[in-house]
Amino acid sequence: MNRVEVKKDNLCLNRIEEKCINCGMCLKTCQSINGFENVLEEPYYDPIFLEDRPEGLLHPYINSEKDEMTIVPLIQHPFVAYYRADILEEHGYPSDPDELGVYMNDVNNWFTMARDLKDKGYYLLDTELSLLDILIRGNYYIDETHQYLGDSKEWMDIQKAAIKIREEQLSLNRTIWDMEAQEAIREDKLIMFLGPSYMESHLQSWAPDQAGKWAITTLPFELAGMDNQVSLSIAISSQSEEKLLAWEFVKQMSNDMLGMYKGIRKDNYFKNENLQRVYWAVLSKPPFGKPHMFDEEIQMLWDLMLKNFHWGKPFTIEEMESFHRDIKDKILYEQQLLQKFEHSQKYMEN
Repeated sequence: MNRVEVKKDNLCLNRIEEKCINCGMCLKTCQSINGFENVLEEPYYDPIFLEDRPEGLLHPYINSEKDEMTIVPLIQHPFVAYYRADILEEHGYPSDPDELGVYMNDVNNWFTMARDLKDKGYYLLDTELSLLDILIRGNYYIDETHQYLGDSKEWMDIQKAAIKIREEQLSLNRTIWDMEAQEAIREDKLIMFLGPSYMESHLQSWAPDQAGKWAITTLPFELAGMDNQVSLSIAISSQSEEKLLAWEFVKQMSNDMLGMYKGIRKDNYFKNENLQRVYWAVLSKPPFGKPHMFDEEIQMLWDLMLKNFHWGKPFTIEEMESFHRDIKDKILYEQQLLQKFEHSQKYMEN
């Protein structure tokens, strides 16, 4: 687990590539400071501060059973779709961000558009594996009952779509970081790709002469998520002697960072009249699952699986089903231990 940690008397500030909080508690990072303050309790509870944040931003950090939130998110980078509005409009497809977002939520619509545009020399994805990458970077693998989500219907629908895209060769088959993909953007060949919000600056550097032709919308297939591997969160140490002062600092810092998505309206590189609408829509949708102690182990397995597919391993539904069975076998014992522990805790509380 890669992280940079800064501890002070009042605060613990974590930059996290894979969160290890379970039910609002940090499991590994800050054991030495003996816990965090619950900001849903007095004297911290601030409904105005909480209501100002999109549901999807807060959802992973709140334990609804305990009415507890000890980690406060500072910044997340929502995943969005970047697309050439001029080319879609030229070929009769929705170019307005809101209309295109709704259109692409229907799997059949997306495939119809992708097949037609491929025949005309265009691609709507750098690689189909980017769909799986967003699943694992933008969501969590375990729900609140410790059940694995990788083979749930929602996740499998995305995996089946990605497999179909590969079978029909509807992607460029290059990651967006490859020189070939960036050249395909400049050559008007790759006209859509999926990525986090910080890709804005990269796109502008790759194709500065295409200003005014690109736009941003929500992801296809009802996908949504924020890049959990590049995030910033903050907590108040229970040992702090200035807890209320620390809480004011947390709120101010959180407000400043949230302003990245609240204050934006127009960027002349993109055709969107209001970029905030797109980002807010993603931030408002709760991700699958919750941060869990199994995340690091599962993340390593998913990363290895994706690398194998990149290196030529057959990408089939059979391979995915086998992969999910292996993961469930590996975590079954830990799941049983956790469930027994929770039952014993509830028994003692009663």
